[in-house]
Amino acid sequence: MRHRSHAVALVLFLTGAGFSALGPTAARADRSCAQGTVMNIVAHQDDDILFQSPDLLDSVREGQCIRTVYITAGDDGQDERGGTAENTYWGQREKGARAAYESMTTIGRWDDAPLDITTENGVVPVYGIRSQDARIGLSFLRLPDGNVSGQGYSITDHQTLQKMMTDGGTMIPVDKKTTDEGAVTFTTSVLQETFRGLMRAFHADTVRLQDYTLSVPTKMDHSDHAAGARIAKAAYDLYQDDVTYPTTVVGYRGYSVYTSDYPVNVVGDVYEAKKKVFAAYAAFDKFIDIDPQTRCTFDSLYCLFLEKQYKVQ
Repeated sequence: MRHRSHAVALVLFLTGAGFSALGPTAARADRSCAQGTVMNIVAHQDDDILFQSPDLLDSVREGQCIRTVYITAGDDGQDERGGTAENTYWGQREKGARAAYESMTTIGRWDDAPLDITTENGVVPVYGIRSQDARIGLSFLRLPDGNVSGQGYSITDHQTLQKMMTDGGTMIPVDKKTTDEGAVTFTTSVLQETFRGLMRAFHADTVRLQDYTLSVPTKMDHSDHAAGARIAKAAYDLYQDDVTYPTTVVGYRGYSVYTSDYPVNVVGDVYEAKKKVFAAYAAFDKFIDIDPQTRCTFDSLYCLFLEKQYKVQ
């Protein structure tokens, strides 16, 4: 999800410690994840808590291990390349993601949990953190935000998931300058291999994506949601050859739930719990307006997303 000015443009349309993930066929999930491991792959740092919840809340409550991968930095064209998590908008959003999970369960502390995923283009280092009890893990690929329609931003060389998928473009994470020696260059196949390697590393039982049924480009959702989900779904299909146990993939609708075709279906205590988690995130996102006059205290657009969760059929 991007901030309101971008989302409104779309809804107006709608309504008018490191290791390599190599090795033999993946075995069943770790004993420490006896309830199974859910892997969420989403474009931005609030997409899981807006569009994949309350399923996310239920998984945390049931004691499943959660591994969430954020594809883009969610930078919104705000930051020069080469910045750090301490001095950027995208860094604040990563803090918001941590705060959201801290509001769902007892974290204790976050430990660094980097991963090295081997691809055809070399080793892809993936920055990640993990809760003290190892049940919650967050990974950040930090690719440039593609903007709603997929044109990207000049500050990050107009690199986008959509262009990478449809035009054979490349991407470099925003925390690297294009001239940095050793900076990983992502292609569609490298990103797909990275997702597949992470699925193997996490022993994912359930993989939750955004709407992978949409065409790319699309006018029905954010470009990053659609392109990221399509690439991740292709990785999941390949992952089936890596495992000896049953797995499940689930897709979730995004901006399209704004329309009246999707009635409110998150209510009562479940709605309040979802809103509480989003509030923890929103405290770190300067583009989310607090509006006491709305029924959810946030901009009314977020109220609609908080009141709904729909899976791809």
